[in-house]
Formats: sequence, structure tokens, C-alpha cells
Amino acid sequence: MARPLSLVILSMLPAAALAEEPRGHDAHVHGTGLLNIAVEGVELAMEFKAPGHDLVGFEHAASSPEDEQLIAAALASLEDPMSLFALPEAAGCEVTEVSARPLTKEESHHDHEGHDDHDDHGHEEHAHEEHGHDDHDEHARDDHDAHEDEAHEDHAHEAEEEADGYRDFVAEYHFTCAYPSALTEMGFPYFERFEGADKLEVQLVTDQGAAQREVTREVPQFDFGGAI
Repeated sequence: MARPLSLVILSMLPAAALAEEPRGHDAHVHGTGLLNIAVEGVELAMEFKAPGHDLVGFEHAASSPEDEQLIAAALASLEDPMSLFALPEAAGCEVTEVSARPLTKEESHHDHEGHDDHDDHGHEEHAHEEHGHDDHDEHARDDHDAHEDEAHEDHAHEAEEEADGYRDFVAEYHFTCAYPSALTEMGFPYFERFEGADKLEVQLVTDQGAAQREVTREVPQFDFGGAI
């Protein structure tokens, strides 16, 4: 049985690359997607993630036949990587595996919840250090009010997230390339297909090194920079 594409990609990443996340990895920013590329021998693997806003114009679960049609059309495009990510013909790359799907709300929220918990913990520790024992009663009252306000804000934030879902799309691709040395650049018809997309944070990892750049709608080109 073939390994999941995510494991293929991870197996190609050296420890240094795993230690340094791509810019904006935990961010959910409209217009910005993420693309990890790994090349090992004749194997090329890609891992893609983008907000639903970029691909279908909304981030809630489908609530109408029109929504379902937009999601189906986006998935059909994601399942045809050659129409989104243009590799040099001279490299002789062929798609061997494709996986594309919308993330569930819980999966999309995972990174955000971890980030929020970290911020809340740091804030509480800082507040405790600044207040002395003499101000304990006043601090207790203020802290109670603050917690009530925070609970109200958290509830409102959860309700907002429930409404829009922060629904992302993910796709994984596996290619074999007859002439990997010809992998010198990549074009991005992706921006022509998805009008809501403005840029991609791209990270390339090979056995020769790594490269990380921003690809935009205005300059839809990624230079492998001799990393292969």
C-alpha cells in the first residue's frame, strides 16, 4: 500500500526544514495559500492548503445547490494539478497520486485554538507578576470582570466561527519526473482559475537544500534556484 502523501512529503524534509515553519503557516488569511514542495530523486510531492474564501468565495458548509456546485468545481480543479501548477515539460513529470478535500471545521480550527491558548496563558502569567498582594481584592474584582468580558468575547468569537466555519481546502500530489534536473521553475495558472487567490507561501525542499518564497498574482512564478 502506498504511503499517504503527507508522510511522503515529511520523509523528504530534512530536520532543519521541519524545525522552521513556512511563513504564515498558522495564519488563516484570505487571499493567501500555502504550498510545500519536496523533491527526492525522481519523486516530487506537493502539499497545498488555502482558505475556502480563495477557492469558492465562502467558508461555511454548503447551504444551497449553488454552494455545492462551487465546492465540486473547486475540488475538480484541485484534482487536476497540472492545470494549476505548471512544471517544465522537459522534466517529464506525470501525476501518480492526487488527494483533495475541504477540511472539517474542527480540523481548520486546530491551529487557531492552540495559538489562542498560548496567548491566553502568557497574558495570565504577566498579569499575576504585575499585581502585588496589597491589591489582591481589587485585582480579584477586576479579574472577575475581565473573565466575564473575556468569556463573552470568546462566546461571540465561537459563534462567529460557527457561522463561517473557517473552512479550508487541502490537496496533496505525488509526481514522478523522468528528468528532475529540468525542474527549474514553476508557473501558477492557479491564480487564473481562482480569482479570490492573491498569493501563495511556497517552500521547496530537496536533498540539495531549501528555498522559501512568496508567489503572487502579479508575479506567478517560482524559481527553484538551482536547488535540484
